[in-house]
Amino acid sequence: NIEVNIKGNNSKLITGSELYCGKVNFYIYGDSSVIIGDKCMFSFDVYIWATDGHKIYDKDKNLINQNKDVKIGNHVWICRGATMLKGSAIGDECVLGNSSMLTKDYSNYTHCILAGNTAKIVKEDII
Repeated sequence: NIEVNIKGNNSKLITGSELYCGKVNFYIYGDSSVIIGDKCMFSFDVYIWATDGHKIYDKDKNLINQNKDVKIGNHVWICRGATMLKGSAIGDECVLGNSSMLTKDYSNYTHCILAGNTAKIVKEDII
């Protein structure tokens, strides 16, 4: 139930122990990683993007959309239809809500629910 799309040098998918997946799609291109902690659960139709999937250059031919790592803490639950985009992160003991899109780094937050498009903290101190 896992589809992994890896292209380029130094691209990695690193998982901890006890990863449970419904249906997850990973997109990891050139010099980017997806790092998943221990005891994580992913529901169905989950997408994890460490890339935009294509390069975009400015008029001076400088690459303007670098690939970036995605980090998922320990004991994280990612609900159905959720998406994590490049550079996003979710801390330990957190939930990413149904059909949410995470675009920012919340790795310093624990025991919370992130939800919405774009996702933000909607509940803290969960157990």
